[in-house]
Amino acid sequence: MPRDSDIERGLQIAIALGYTATDDPVVFKVREFLALVRNRTPISKAAASVKLPLSVLSSLRQLGLEKFKFQVPQTPLNPNPVNSNPTEFTFDFGA
Repeated sequence: MPRDSDIERGLQIAIALGYTATDDPVVFKVREFLALVRNRTPISKAAASVKLPLSVLSSLRQLGLEKFKFQVPQTPLNPNPVNSNPTEFTFDFGA
């Protein structure tokens, strides 16, 4: 069962990467679909009511899952490393 957050993330990624424009009719349909699903309308009924193919939703969900799965943190794990030599690792456990 697709999660609406995955689909929404996929839509945001598709817009950010230029796969679709914010004023594209499909974007409006997806947003309307998301509103319906969040108001407990079954997925298939919500998709049919906005005339949105399930394949589009599936693609957006997949995009959202893939980008989320491989997302790299923007900040380093240790922003203040004790050792600046990239070939050596020093772990500071606060001791």
